[in-house]
Amino acid sequence: MEFLKRLKLGAMVAGAACVVLLTSVAGLSSCSQKNLTNVVPFVPPLYYNSTLMLPFDLSSAYFSPYITRTDAQRRYEGQSYVFKGFKVTQQMLSTSGKGYVWVDLVKAYPLNPANIKQLTVGETIDVVGVMAGPCRDFPNSMTFSGVVFLPTGFIQLPLGDASQFQYNPTY
Repeated sequence: MEFLKRLKLGAMVAGAACVVLLTSVAGLSSCSQKNLTNVVPFVPPLYYNSTLMLPFDLSSAYFSPYITRTDAQRRYEGQSYVFKGFKVTQQMLSTSGKGYVWVDLVKAYPLNPANIKQLTVGETIDVVGVMAGPCRDFPNSMTFSGVVFLPTGFIQLPLGDASQFQYNPTY
């Protein structure tokens, strides 16, 4: 009987020591790193259903002489678009101090302005955001708001056929 009490007490102490050891090791390994890698950036849900286009094609459609201004606003503004494979240049970053960057014909205001500082010259990125309307700085240019800069291919945008992600339980 005495042996069983000692065995039970030893098991409880060993179990408590394991829990303390595991939580301290897990805490040290996850909190000691300053830079996290492979962290998926926040992308608003609307952006997963974005339209893949080139800025020139979007500009040509929006400013087409065959469409009225009201119809263009209704069709294109407030919609999310993704531009893939843009190389970050020094010229692109020249306006970063003003809270935006130029991506071809797009004046891009990021969702998080601090993300501009993470862009490096020579990096290839995908740009996704919402068209906010024409830009008054240059003819045939557009303003985008809520822009997210992603490493090329980091997240599949647009998502594609959503029917493949439906949950169909069988009983």
